[in-house]
Amino acid sequence: MSFVVLLISYALQQKMDWPLSLQFDRVTIKFLRPEHFSMMAKSSGAAYFLLLLILLAYFSLFYVLFFLIGNTFFGALSLCLQVVVLLLVLGQKGFKDNLESYLVAWKRGDFEAAAFKQQTLSGVNGRLLRDPVMMQNEVSKALLYHNFNRFFVITFWFMVAGPAMIIVVRVADLIAQHSSHQLRRAAVSVNAAIEWLPARLLALTFTLTGDFRRSISGCMKYWVDVTSDTPDVLGEVASSTLDSFYLNNVIDSKIDKGILISTGVNGIIGIRGLLGRSMALWLGIFAISVIFAI
Repeated sequence: MSFVVLLISYALQQKMDWPLSLQFDRVTIKFLRPEHFSMMAKSSGAAYFLLLLILLAYFSLFYVLFFLIGNTFFGALSLCLQVVVLLLVLGQKGFKDNLESYLVAWKRGDFEAAAFKQQTLSGVNGRLLRDPVMMQNEVSKALLYHNFNRFFVITFWFMVAGPAMIIVVRVADLIAQHSSHQLRRAAVSVNAAIEWLPARLLALTFTLTGDFRRSISGCMKYWVDVTSDTPDVLGEVASSTLDSFYLNNVIDSKIDKGILISTGVNGIIGIRGLLGRSMALWLGIFAISVIFAI
């Protein structure tokens, strides 16, 4: 049933782009008040204890809920509720629109307007970027991590550990983003542990759906690397597997503006295609695993 739930939820999110995930994030932040908890955790040990307590509470609540309604109406109620839970954590309302606005500005060569949208997408201050290539690289990495953070890591943990776990994944990420001091350090550490395996699996997927020979060696080195951040792992492997996307912050001052624009557009198209092929491969693997499990 998990695979059916995943297909329904993914299709609905892609088609409707409902703001449910945005509302869930807002309600969770308002309820948890991470800034308040940040002041309570004075030491590293206290921060980890508090964080694990919060995550355990969320996991237990949803686990018990799904346990109680498991066979109600022949499992139909559980299926519907799992779809709702997935829609609460999948995707992010507004990201697609901001990316399209960025591309519109980029295509007409208005790099100042594109920089404004870049800041919305990546969170990097446009004033810190020296040239359009740096801006394009930040958007490319933001696109990669956004899809990982709001799709791939969610689908992985949903299929492995169920709907209660994906709530934990989302809450841990929210606390990492909106807390401070010791609690932020603890949340970032826990979030990195949650992302480690799915990030490496997605990087491996990139090599299988892109230029395998050029990217496999770079991908394999991250399987023994526990320090690299997820955006760096995905960015480097995607960069090596796509001809149209290369993380290079140096730009030739004599480069033709038209070539620069077309290269940037092709880079985004290439990343979107890579992510689409990767999601198709993941869904295929999940389907095969379900068939063999029956």
